[in-house]
Amino acid sequence: MRRQTEGDAVTRRSGRGWQLHRAGALATSVVLAGLTFASCGGAGSASDANQPIFPGRCPAVSQPAAGAGAVSRVQLQVVKQGQAAIALAPVCVAGHGPYAFVVDSGATTSAFDTQLVKELHLATNGPGQTVSGANCTTQETPTAGPSWSVGTVPLAAQTVSSIDIPGFGLRASPAGLLGSDVLSRFGAVQLDYQHQSLALPGPEGPPPGPDTAVHGPSSVAVPPGVALAAPSTTVPLIVVHVEDETLALAPMQMRDRGPFNFILDTGSSVSSVDPQLSSIGLQQTGKKHKVSGIGCREEAPQVQSGPWSLGTVTLHPQTLQSVSVPGASGEISGLLGSDVLHGFGAVVIAYSAGTLVVAGR
Repeated sequence: MRRQTEGDAVTRRSGRGWQLHRAGALATSVVLAGLTFASCGGAGSASDANQPIFPGRCPAVSQPAAGAGAVSRVQLQVVKQGQAAIALAPVCVAGHGPYAFVVDSGATTSAFDTQLVKELHLATNGPGQTVSGANCTTQETPTAGPSWSVGTVPLAAQTVSSIDIPGFGLRASPAGLLGSDVLSRFGAVQLDYQHQSLALPGPEGPPPGPDTAVHGPSSVAVPPGVALAAPSTTVPLIVVHVEDETLALAPMQMRDRGPFNFILDTGSSVSSVDPQLSSIGLQQTGKKHKVSGIGCREEAPQVQSGPWSLGTVTLHPQTLQSVSVPGASGEISGLLGSDVLHGFGAVVIAYSAGTLVVAGR
């Protein structure tokens, strides 16, 4: 476990940090909005809809080189529909696949859809538990960790949750979530929506120290292999590690109020706000939008963001979904999704540094 030194941004978990973390863990079970379109890969014929998102066989796996400039690039599929966007990565599980996994920084732990678990006959690894979703609950079952990889990069075997996710399936639709528990072990990752790639610096590292929080920016540098060229802007994050879960929170200002903690959620195809935030005067559109969450689907009302910003970065006003974040207790006010992030072209989530770096527009 990393020791705290004077001036270091890594701190031991406080009671409030734990509350933030647990709220985030629930929030990732709330909204993966708009993923129903991802299972079809956009418009096309019925035969197109049955084609694998990532055709072919699993590639040979090799341990990435270590070093300051080392980087492995994984080719993604970025799916867009209107304002919504999401990135899918090729993941092989127990030598089968590749399956499409949502690159989901908002998932505090990675997850397999129940169909994948049944298809591969993966063994359970403990009792199930009930988790909260958007106006519903669903069952989560721990699955014994098989060998797995993303692109050609091997991943450490671990226990992975098995959850029923509407719209998910096997080769022709998303089959799981690649969450911040895995992504954070690389220290930083570059998600390039424009060129449809995920850059990982060197091999996967060990899990971060337990029960710690990084209040960015820390003294840790972004690895040069995933750094963005100028111009770019750095936004501080709060990165919380508790047990085997990781959560990243971004500071948002809305209507000259804030900052409000939003979960940095690449796995949400559209951004959302907790209904409690309507108290600052967010205008209702009078319309509802169908969203899919873990375990359920629902229609969520829409609101106008009005003037808003990510750190010092001014964002274009847009429509947001209004969806409750169970357990947030007012500490988490929304999800910052890929609809906003893909507009930068590329972003770097630097977990160890406690920063989000966005490309200049």
